[in-house]
Amino acid sequence: MSAVLGIDVDSKKLVTCIVVDKKKSNAVWRDFENKESDFPNILEYLKKNKISRVIMEATGGYEQKIFHFLWLKSFDVHVVKPNQGRDFAKAMNILAKNDKIDAFVLGRLGQVADLPTPIKANETQLKIKPLVMRRSQLKEIITQERNRLHIANESTKEDINGHIQFLNERVSELETRVENHIKSDPQLKKMQQVIIKTIGYAEVTAAVILGLLPEIGRLSNKAVAGLAGLAPMDDDSGNRKGKRFIKGGRWHLRKALYMPAYSSIRHDPVINAFHKRLIENGKPKKVATVAVMRKVLVRTNAIVRNYLKAEQEKYEDNARQDEIYFNKNKKSA
Repeated sequence: MSAVLGIDVDSKKLVTCIVVDKKKSNAVWRDFENKESDFPNILEYLKKNKISRVIMEATGGYEQKIFHFLWLKSFDVHVVKPNQGRDFAKAMNILAKNDKIDAFVLGRLGQVADLPTPIKANETQLKIKPLVMRRSQLKEIITQERNRLHIANESTKEDINGHIQFLNERVSELETRVENHIKSDPQLKKMQQVIIKTIGYAEVTAAVILGLLPEIGRLSNKAVAGLAGLAPMDDDSGNRKGKRFIKGGRWHLRKALYMPAYSSIRHDPVINAFHKRLIENGKPKKVATVAVMRKVLVRTNAIVRNYLKAEQEKYEDNARQDEIYFNKNKKSA
């Protein structure tokens, strides 16, 4: 069994644990600072110990810098949910909890769990992701302020309106920065155009999908729906057939898909008929809308997959033509 590095992340330090097997006595711990200046030391440490797989928990964003650093260095790095690591610890009858134990548990999880192979995002997508997430946060605050406006008295309405205007300006600035990043990447720009033209997304929505779902077009429809938290899950036991439900996934991505789904219900005859059929079959409107969101995402995934496949075929055809031309000139010489 190959060694795996588990990392327990907090705001100031990274507690790492090289896990060789199930015995804690064979594990090796070492602390690093959670600062970019210390990341090269982590890289050297990984290379020295011939470790390629790294597992860490989602820790409110504190894991993002080290994740991106190792990701760009082509390590097999995974970020798991906090409850995933804790549930795994309980399954191993490890009830105590501290930084060293958590790092060991994560490393052990990386050894035995069938974690999906991550799709490598390019540098542009890594730059887009925090911007579109920040945009989503500001949009939430705008919604909250608009709700407050309904019950506000005259003495506070002006202040709330001023705050909403300021936030809208910040949102517009973020959208401009995202679009500039996409323009700097010809392939992403082409993918955005394909999505807009075929699905009818707004530019911002297409950019959000490209930023939050770098796997788009590279995974199966089922896998992509699961990443967005739109894949229905069973809740059965024996003769009991529970209701299907959705859980987990990328919340910001799922939220971004709501308006395209709503627009498709209104303007796309096929989607509208699909939505009506679900409601007529007794599905609640909310469930029917989630099904539409999933259908829209799956359609987008198929379109991007076809585009990437066509580009790959074009590249291979050009490579063959270049080889034929080279061989022909070589013989002539």
